[in-house]
Amino acid sequence: MTVGYSRTAIVAMLVAAEILVLGAAFWALGGRTGFTAGNVNLRPIAFHPKAIGPIDAGSAPHVTVSDTDSLVTVTPSGDGRVHVTDLTHFGGAIWGTGHVAQLSVERTPDGVRIERPESSGWTNAFIDLGGFARRRIAVALPAGASLDVRRSAGADIAGLSGPVRVVSFDGRIVLRDLSGSVDARSDDGAVEASGVRGASISLASQDGRISLVDVSAGTLVATTADGSIHASGLSLGGPGATGRLHTDDGSVHLSFAGDPNLSVRAHTGDGRILMDGSATHNDGATDASYTLGSGAGSLDVSTQDGTISMTTNGGQ
Repeated sequence: MTVGYSRTAIVAMLVAAEILVLGAAFWALGGRTGFTAGNVNLRPIAFHPKAIGPIDAGSAPHVTVSDTDSLVTVTPSGDGRVHVTDLTHFGGAIWGTGHVAQLSVERTPDGVRIERPESSGWTNAFIDLGGFARRRIAVALPAGASLDVRRSAGADIAGLSGPVRVVSFDGRIVLRDLSGSVDARSDDGAVEASGVRGASISLASQDGRISLVDVSAGTLVATTADGSIHASGLSLGGPGATGRLHTDDGSVHLSFAGDPNLSVRAHTGDGRILMDGSATHNDGATDASYTLGSGAGSLDVSTQDGTISMTTNGGQ
């Protein structure tokens, strides 16, 4: 969906809902050439994306993607070029004067820009009335590319070795088998990382859980305003390694890979802290500290409301 509607616009959409339902019935029973009631125009629509040819942008291009309403999937290309496929399809009816813009793909001095213009307002919102709506962009690019997904409705990114930055306004972010720095933020949806290794990894959600499986970093930050944090096979490497896991509302479950060398500080505003299955404190506001191995790195683990459970290979 398009984000950023004003409260007035949302109210107007709700008021018009009954008119739209009536219009849909007339549209379905009639000749499907359109229906108008007051200022509401309901008409059939079908969108067919244009074909986009491959682009030769070098072995490490800077690729930007910007489409608030589309799920973005990114994989390595087999031929070293950038391939873009618009998998968006609409069928059914549209309310108002809106239309689906074609995806724009342009060669830039340092790479490729992929974007679709945002809707100009709530009157351009598409309403699916017995039809279908799918918005998705598939991108294949050189593994060493620098990827910047500036706007999306969710992302699934796999197999890259260059830096990755991704923002989702409404949808889950999935990161798999990456080996460059990562900065991922979701306003509404989970963030999941597996097989991710980088000098710097930052994962954040305003409303969703954080999942880390087999993640290794020199600097790690994983935060959520509403959701749990689950990390298994976590590794923070090097004497200067630092990590921070925090949720405003949810539990934290953490297990380390190998033998960690960390100074761990844990805090819960309401819950228990457990290390290797043993509870250090009772319920209530709690702080605890542990030295694992040499304690060369540092890790802060905290929740405002929930239990913290950590598992290691016998660190005390």
